[in-house]
Amino acid sequence: MTRLSIELKEKAKQLRRKGFSLTEISVKLSISKSTLSDWLKNIALNRKALERLKDRKIYGQYKSRTIKLEKGKIFRKEIDSKTKKIVDKLSLDQDHAKILCSLIYYCEGVKGTDRLVTFINSDPSLVSLFLTLFRKGFDTKNSKFRILMHLHNYHNEQSQKLFWSKITKISQNQFQKTYFKPNTGKRQRDNYPGCVSIRYYDAIIAKELLSLYRSSVEKIIDTGV
Repeated sequence: MTRLSIELKEKAKQLRRKGFSLTEISVKLSISKSTLSDWLKNIALNRKALERLKDRKIYGQYKSRTIKLEKGKIFRKEIDSKTKKIVDKLSLDQDHAKILCSLIYYCEGVKGTDRLVTFINSDPSLVSLFLTLFRKGFDTKNSKFRILMHLHNYHNEQSQKLFWSKITKISQNQFQKTYFKPNTGKRQRDNYPGCVSIRYYDAIIAKELLSLYRSSVEKIIDTGV
């Protein structure tokens, strides 16, 4: 998060603690209500703040929203518990890892060539998942990986290189020259780590990934298995 974003977030919190509604804060700080809702969802209001909301006839809205948030938390916990039981049954052998990897690759990978594997994404968890499956499913050598970072000029190149090196478990020595994307500087995405293009030079694996995707999709559609 940038320094400007941190300052705005703190101002928003101060206004919320004083009993300002999301609409009021949105107008004052020129921030979307969806962003404010995320920033301020855990702010507890004291008696004075609640009285201000009552005076402005929006206490009912606040109370309704609070109840809705609590119900949402309970519902999410129930869903998390249910999905955890499903995932706990998963047995990930090499073949399953290959198939899952091929599905993710077809969604986010570069499919214009079968001479190398190229996976592009900005989500650290998805990048880590792809590489975990890729390494488990295929016989890989870490030295064959290359990474190209796509950053904006507000990023610190060395910090992001360290960050992505830890996520990918790939040496910084294997990072290629960073590409800096044009940015006006008027809008900066909070916590955006940049985008990485991960390349693995192996034509056989590249061909197998695409073939696995096609075979898996055909079998699932034709047989429902």
